Order: sequence, then structure tokens, then C-alpha cells
Amino acid sequence: MPEDPDIGRLWLLAKIGQTFHVLPSEVARAIDHDPERIDLTCATLLGYANSKKVYDTAEGDDAKMKHLPESQQAMVRKNTFAIHKERLHHARHHVKRKVRDPECRLCQE
Repeated sequence: MPEDPDIGRLWLLAKIGQTFHVLPSEVARAIDHDPERIDLTCATLLGYANSKKVYDTAEGDDAKMKHLPESQQAMVRKNTFAIHKERLHHARHHVKRKVRDPECRLCQE
């Protein structure tokens, strides 16, 4: 995002408006009356979901992910590997041994 706060705000309003298909003026009103910035959080989540979909569809082909920013690719890879690691640990240590760990998120499902 640009460093000038006014430009940064305009950029933010434009991106959120584009994401939710509303006018930037509507976004400005919503943000001004939403100190928690729920719109921004939702836009960020939608952006991540889109990146994750591209990552899953690419099936390891970096050329198919070239349009995603490197930081977004890295975050999706990191989270995906962490989830796989958690599932593998759960399968090896809890499912296979028939042990329920009250602190294990997967044991609670």
C-alpha cells in the first residue's frame, strides 16, 4: 500500500469496494463507523482464500502461481504445511495409538 496516508486510505477504499462490488464512498462510510475494520478483515480473508484456491489448483506448478505476490504464496505454503504437519502428528500419535489429547484440536472433532 502507498506510504502517503491519504493515498493509502483511497487505495484501501478502492480495493475493498472492488472486492465487495460497492462504491468507495460506501466503503468509507462503513470504515468510518466500524473501528474494528470488519470490511478490511473480510477482504483480507477473501484474498487469502483466493490465494489458497490458486495454490491448491496449481498442484505444485509455480508457473500457475506467478501472478500471486511472493508474500502471499509464502503464507499459503507455510499454513498448508503447518496443517499437514498437525494432521500427520495427530494420525501418528493419537489415532494410531487410540489416545485422545484434550489439547489437540483434531482430537476434539
